[in-house]
Order: sequence, then structure tokens, then C-alpha cells
Amino acid sequence: TATVPVGTKVEFPLRSEGRKGWPVFIVGDTYCLPGIPRLVDILLPLLPKGPGPRPSAKIRFEGYETQGARAMEAVAVQFPKLAFGSYPPTQMESRWVSMTIRGESRQMIEEATQSLLHELSVDQLNAERVLTEKANDS
Repeated sequence: TATVPVGTKVEFPLRSEGRKGWPVFIVGDTYCLPGIPRLVDILLPLLPKGPGPRPSAKIRFEGYETQGARAMEAVAVQFPKLAFGSYPPTQMESRWVSMTIRGESRQMIEEATQSLLHELSVDQLNAERVLTEKANDS
């Protein structure tokens, strides 16, 4: 017995010999596989290829996460179709806070990034864009 979110689909991918494989739960665009490494190795090649990573942008500033909250919230209201994240430093000696913007539209992400950089400068935070690998353009 498994408890899954409403709307979850269950599929049994066909194995190379034509038999049904083990169950795969699909929640939105996320596939949940059995936790046994041997089964994961068999199932991964049977899954459909997805669209790849969504477009994103990353900004960082030196300071405390709370210092960037106002700017991020202001920009998030302007761009409700985008997802925003703020992450404090992961190393004790660092004070760099990372902020991310993700969505489907590269153009909308670029506009939101410029707006966020502006809002952070209004709060006297010296922010910079972090170059990342180019994601799929939309």
C-alpha cells in the first residue's frame, strides 16, 4: 500500500522482453521509482525523455538572507508565473546569499532578474548575476 498525492499516475513501463516492469509513480513532471538500485538501473532507460532543465537565473549578494527578502518579494509579486528561491550561505566562512529564479520563459526570467538586481541595489546590496549553464530557451 502506498499513499500518494491526488492526481498521481501509476505506470508499469514495458521491459525489453515486452513484460510489464515495476510501478513508477508520476506526480506532475516527477517520476518516483523503487528505491532498489538494481530496479532503478532497469527502469531509467524505459522512462520517456523529458524537456530537460527549465530556464533559470542565479544572483548572489554578500550579506544576510533577510536583507534580500523585501526585494525578492517585490519582484515575485510582479512575476507570479516564476518561482523564486533564496538560500543562505552553506559554509560558515561565506556570507554570500544565493537567489534563484525559475520558470518556462527565458525572456520573463531575464526581466525578473534585471528587476531583482535593481531592487537589491535600492536596498544597498551589491548583487551580481552568477553565470550558469544555459538551460532550454523558451
